[in-house]
Amino acid sequence: MRSAPFYWLVCDYPGCNRSSTEDGDYAAFDSIDFAKRDARENEWVITTLLDHFCVEHTIEDEETGERSPMPDTFEARVDAIIRNADERLEGIVEMAGIRAGVRIREAQRRLDEAGGPDRHAIRAGEIRAANLRALREAMTHQGFKFVDFAIAA
Repeated sequence: MRSAPFYWLVCDYPGCNRSSTEDGDYAAFDSIDFAKRDARENEWVITTLLDHFCVEHTIEDEETGERSPMPDTFEARVDAIIRNADERLEGIVEMAGIRAGVRIREAQRRLDEAGGPDRHAIRAGEIRAANLRALREAMTHQGFKFVDFAIAA
């Protein structure tokens, strides 16, 4: 049996431990050069001092399009937190929409099975309530906490 070293990069921004292979097809590479190339292809910045920065902790120069490490300031950290929250919320809203769609289709199926003149009468208030419940469920699943939550029809 033999073993070999494997390589990946870790973001050097304070407080970040993101791996360069987190969102990729491989967990690690058998050479440092392959690990660096993969990171650069995923918009990581590798400085001349051999510091590594994930795309979340880099900024793009609007004129040249080149990326550079984000300065370690309070404002930069807040911006990174907001970007991360925005990305999480987009996923949450998408998941809530899917869940709401499933619930609405299920309600429609039950109404269709019941028959009668009201079988297509799903009120707008019921749809909004289903959407809000699904959104709350998805956000709670992602770790958001609610102090008070009310659904108005």
